[in-house]
Amino acid sequence: MAHDLLELLNHLNWTSPHQLNITGVSMGGMIAQELALLIPTRINSLNLISTAACIENTTSFLENLWNRINMFIPKSRP
Repeated sequence: MAHDLLELLNHLNWTSPHQLNITGVSMGGMIAQELALLIPTRINSLNLISTAACIENTTSFLENLWNRINMFIPKSRP
């Protein structure tokens, strides 16, 4: 996706040094980090919100699925 974004920026002729102010939220933040690695001299600022450099799975697929399903099951109030 970062390469797709780079192609778009090149097509728009946004190629000057320090011309870009990038903001990425969640997965967009991961894409923004990749973009910053690809074209560091063209970026003026990089804002990363609710993102990470990588995601590490700490649970199995089924456990993760079960936890997400449980978020939608109504709970009684204490």
